[in-house]
Amino acid sequence: MVDEYRTDDEQIEAIKSWWEENGKSTVLTIVLAVGATFGWQHWQTSKQEALEAASSQYQQLLEITQTAERTASQKATAEHLVEEIKTNWPKTTYAHFAALQAAKINVQENNLSAAQQQLQWVIDNNAPELAITAIARLRLARVVFAAQGGKEGAEAALAVIDNVETGPYKALYAEFRGDMYDELGQLDAAEQQYSLAKEASGVAVNSEGNPLLELKHKSVTRRLAAAGSARNAPEATDASPTEEAVDAAEAES
Repeated sequence: MVDEYRTDDEQIEAIKSWWEENGKSTVLTIVLAVGATFGWQHWQTSKQEALEAASSQYQQLLEITQTAERTASQKATAEHLVEEIKTNWPKTTYAHFAALQAAKINVQENNLSAAQQQLQWVIDNNAPELAITAIARLRLARVVFAAQGGKEGAEAALAVIDNVETGPYKALYAEFRGDMYDELGQLDAAEQQYSLAKEASGVAVNSEGNPLLELKHKSVTRRLAAAGSARNAPEATDASPTEEAVDAAEAES
């Protein structure tokens, strides 16, 4: 300690000695600390500026997508904005939302192939929230079914959402699976999925919180009941006369 030195000269010499041994490393530590602080602040500022730019472009995109009648120029601008946002800020929520908006426009224009590409981009590029990926996958399944139709389309759509995390959309996934199983004629599976959809959405079994879902559920239930009745019905008797009846008739004549 400095107090242990008996004279001011000894204290000064001790300080000089310490500085020669530790001064350079101390300065370097201070410089690095200051540099890190300014670097962090610069990074934060750059990040904020990037988010503000992405937000501005996304707002422009929304204004176009919400237009009922889009001109050719607006469509081109929307496509440009989507690609700009996806290219410059691919890891942001704005990029994933932009792709979802692009898919929506594509579906409205019946460009299902382009819609599938946009939705697949959202799925492949690790959206920051599970809910975004979940809704993109469900929409992709719907587009796949719309593009192919029939039993083949139903099977392809079910493959898209097979064994995936549904996030907050468990009820919507179950309802869509019910639709696809119904299309395939698998009524038992369809009924189970419709029941699951009602349960997941907090709707009582016999309530009509979702009229369309309730309508589909009742339709499947009736057809299942009809199929069960047909299976359990006794076989119709043969109406043709037996040999004994023919012989008896001939004897009486």
